[in-house]
Amino acid sequence: MTEPRLGFSAARALIAAVLISAPTFAFGRPAAATDNGESVDVRPEIIVSGELTTEYESSVDATGFTTVIRAGEAWRGYRTVGELLGRSVGLRVTNFGGPEDLSTVSVRGSGPAQVRILLDGVALTRAGNAVVNLADIPLDAVDRIEIHRGYTPVRFASSGASSVINIVTRQVEGPTLSSSASFGSFTTVKGTLSGGSPLTGGTLSGVLTVRHTDGDFEYIDDRGTPLNPDDDVETKRKNNDSSSVDALARYVVPLGNSRLTVTNDVFYKDRGTPGNGVSQALDARVRGLRNIFAADWTSEDDRYGAAFDFSYLDEIVEDPSSADTQEGNTSLGLPYDEAHNTTSALGIRGRAARPLPFGQYLEASIAGGFERFLGSYPKNPFSGNDESRFNLAVAVGDDIYIDRWNFTATLQVRHESLWNRFNSTFAGIPVPTDERPDNYDGATNPRLGLRWDPVPALTLKGNLGTWFRPPTFRELFGTDGFTAPNPTLEPESGFNRDVGFIARGARLGPIRSPVLEGVYFDNDLEDLILLVTTGGNIPVATNFSRARIRGVELRAAFEIGPFLSVEGNYTHQDGENRSRVVELRGRELPNLPSDVAFARLLFSQPSFSVAYEFDYQSDVFLDDTENRERRQPGYGTHNLELLFALGGGGFLFKFQAMNLTDEQYFDRWQFPQPGRAFYATLSYENRDVAASNGDAT
Repeated sequence: MTEPRLGFSAARALIAAVLISAPTFAFGRPAAATDNGESVDVRPEIIVSGELTTEYESSVDATGFTTVIRAGEAWRGYRTVGELLGRSVGLRVTNFGGPEDLSTVSVRGSGPAQVRILLDGVALTRAGNAVVNLADIPLDAVDRIEIHRGYTPVRFASSGASSVINIVTRQVEGPTLSSSASFGSFTTVKGTLSGGSPLTGGTLSGVLTVRHTDGDFEYIDDRGTPLNPDDDVETKRKNNDSSSVDALARYVVPLGNSRLTVTNDVFYKDRGTPGNGVSQALDARVRGLRNIFAADWTSEDDRYGAAFDFSYLDEIVEDPSSADTQEGNTSLGLPYDEAHNTTSALGIRGRAARPLPFGQYLEASIAGGFERFLGSYPKNPFSGNDESRFNLAVAVGDDIYIDRWNFTATLQVRHESLWNRFNSTFAGIPVPTDERPDNYDGATNPRLGLRWDPVPALTLKGNLGTWFRPPTFRELFGTDGFTAPNPTLEPESGFNRDVGFIARGARLGPIRSPVLEGVYFDNDLEDLILLVTTGGNIPVATNFSRARIRGVELRAAFEIGPFLSVEGNYTHQDGENRSRVVELRGRELPNLPSDVAFARLLFSQPSFSVAYEFDYQSDVFLDDTENRERRQPGYGTHNLELLFALGGGGFLFKFQAMNLTDEQYFDRWQFPQPGRAFYATLSYENRDVAASNGDAT
């Protein structure tokens, strides 16, 4: 049965109705503030849940549609970065298993590689593999997540993507101490310790997080025959344990009218990788160590700044062949028993901004970097991979504000250049790099943004601009040993358009602080890079000449009385393959759900709070096989959270019940998701110290 869908006519009618009624609201323009060098504070504040705050605008980008999630209190429970991103409008998080397993994010129907993910302004997306595993970003160290849908602010010069997500870690200004301990289903434990103290004229702070789970949840195995439920059997996830440690240290020191921030983050993981739920690999594992060092100088007025960063990633992937495993075991099917992959990168960034006459605000940024990827296979008799890439990007923007009409026009242009050096093999066979005669990739991408506040009740916005993304080393040369090489790949690019509104009011009958946002987006993609299966059942990255994705984003928030808060969002997407190949033209794009929705209700009292969440995704088209259309069924999950204050000593207790109805579903490619799960967290914070710093709960 096909899931019901909301058509574009209904969605547009809803937006039109909101526009007509918008003057009953009162909306305030965002005010700028400074924070952490790479990011700017945002306002207004919409929903305070005791854990999370959702905000609707960022002063980093006056005309863009953005979401900012305040996550400074998320350490008080068991959550992941992927879970928080999945509740945001326009985003879809794909989980390849439980919370600690691989998870990726797409924005407005894009592929995960089209989303550039930054940690304190430092790119986690790499030339070796542009897909970031969200499970490798511990949420307990995060202060906020800034989501820029469809466009990149001038502040981030180097983009190479259609959207940007900047994850900003926690920072304290004075003495503080906090800790938490979580226990839950599937032998899950988590411990967090954080604190800060003045030191020699500056402030030293740190966050330590340790996580572990056995991940042995039960699920329904359809044995690879989803259309035949008679052979389904209940089984348990195996080789799905995960252990990780993250240590973040930061030192902030004032330097006259500026400040210097030095940060070092170390992350270690050791995880089993069983593959899909039909045929589980019992001995495959991945171990990795990542270190990111960054030094950031920023003026107090946030108009000038410079930064340097060095990052290192070392991963070992093990996949013993079936012949070397016990009876009944299998492997992931990689063409090696072990791979040792190392990526190192250097980056330098600078930015400056200055007000100009006639209401103008000029901003410019520059970024350069070098990255090298080395891949070796100790147990195989063939040589490895050695690729490097140098990049340089410049972005310039001018915000022109006309006070008489309360109107802002944003003009931006970004140029990026990348130079590649290749020396690659695939399963011992040299890859013919001469098939890619030009080892240079580059593009110039303009953007126009408009903003109009006709009345204090309403803000109207619109944007159009282009973007591009060069292929990764993995896509070009199969550096993971699993995907076949395609050195003839061209960079993918796109032309994005959106238009919408934001309205906010102080009171509307019994409803307090209502906020409503509606956006229509229409994106064209050229040379879209997707993985397709070859005749030998080996995936290969392939360019699709044309595609179009359009959709509607709606989100709302309000309060009823002093104790009840409500927020929710809905995204409708329609993806169309516009390839020049007649057989593909007009077909639905795969792996793109047409409807995604999220809702959260919070009832709060001085000593406790209760929160309910609902998450929905419609069915997903996968592909056509044997003249039959394959679709993945949709799902809906329900979560419940209870938070209690224990006396007045700074202790809080949180109980979480996830997937209350025990929904059994797969997220993608036959990777099962956990059923019902429970987590309990005891947390402590030195509230006297926190209150003096303005961080009290």
